Amino acid sequence: MSSLVTVAIPVYNGSHYIAQTIGSAQAQSYPDVEIIVIDDGSTDDTAAVVQACGGDVQYVYQKNQGVSAARNHALHLSQGKYIVFLDADDLWKPGYLDRLVSLLERHPAAAAAYCGYQYIDPQNNLLFQHSTQVVDPAAFYSTIVAGNFIAIDSVLIRKSVLERIGGFNSQFHGTEDTDLLLRLPSQGPVIGISDILVLVRVDPHSLSSISSNPSHMAQDNLRLFQHHFGSPSGDPYLWTSLKRDAYRGYYFWTGVRFLQVNQSQMAAQYIEQAFLTDPQICSRLDTFYELSLAGQPRGTRGDYRTIDLTKSSDTLLTILNRIFHSPVIAPSLSSRETVAYANAYWALGLLAYGQRDLPLCRKHLAQAARLNLRLLLRPALTTTLLKTFLGSTLLNKVTRWRRSFSSHAYTRSF
Repeated sequence: MSSLVTVAIPVYNGSHYIAQTIGSAQAQSYPDVEIIVIDDGSTDDTAAVVQACGGDVQYVYQKNQGVSAARNHALHLSQGKYIVFLDADDLWKPGYLDRLVSLLERHPAAAAAYCGYQYIDPQNNLLFQHSTQVVDPAAFYSTIVAGNFIAIDSVLIRKSVLERIGGFNSQFHGTEDTDLLLRLPSQGPVIGISDILVLVRVDPHSLSSISSNPSHMAQDNLRLFQHHFGSPSGDPYLWTSLKRDAYRGYYFWTGVRFLQVNQSQMAAQYIEQAFLTDPQICSRLDTFYELSLAGQPRGTRGDYRTIDLTKSSDTLLTILNRIFHSPVIAPSLSSRETVAYANAYWALGLLAYGQRDLPLCRKHLAQAARLNLRLLLRPALTTTLLKTFLGSTLLNKVTRWRRSFSSHAYTRSF
């Protein structure tokens, strides 16, 4: 006999999408499911829409108390061995419950299991941005500390685990998911699969729109990390590595959020603080690649087709100029200026390469190499630089030929 799964759906004024969300849960082939919708004080016609979805859906209304309280209410009512929290505008692909329940059944010591996800727009069109990241359970906690990569809809959790850790913490309003994920590993391994089985909607009017407000998220993330790691005062070199990772990530991703709403001055302040917290990130290419993508809204990050190369370059270099050309720059940063600019130009070169603007790519990579000659010893840079001399037409032909050859070679080998 299969184990009962509780699907908890908190909703507030979500009548536009809630029927689709419930439908994606009802369409799961897994046989033993209870669906509990907690209406957190909606003033629209959410109740009527939910009640029209069928008798297998439990509808419960409560006075508006916030998403954490709504989820905890569902946890209190649930009868399942496992529980999952599905936001009222997101969707599951077929097989979601089958795959994750099977995963937890095969790993009885695991506290929870997660999968990949992809963003969709209000019309359910797939967007470019997605996550298939899976980390070793031993590294799960430290990875979440540095930056949450998981959508809460993608996590199936043992109810007993949630009861032991007390459910969601209602003092957080925007970072409650990260807080929960930080507490899960204390109860057992958190395991994952890379399959994309969850569709996360990007809509400014959704339940999760609070996460698009960088000032609010900055305040709530600060409360979160103060709660888990203490105050960010003092010398970061004297902190534990986890605390340093936490605040570095806090400052950096807050800066990225401000860039997404075109507040570059605020972004520069937070990014400078990230550099001061951990100057080593100036030596990492991914730091500047993420910053060069920051002008793209959630759901499209990394999509070369929508990148404004000029804007990305101007924004990134303006931020670095504000940080490194400040009259009061910290000594720990002044020594990192050259390597930071070199990595910035390398990142911009990769974006130009992605758009097949080979002359601009060559220009940026050459500038990176001039600033840091050691980059010429990096095959990733030199190979890309050499490819820029092929020209777009020939490069595309070579790329297609390599893909075709790889496909044939794979076929022949089996």
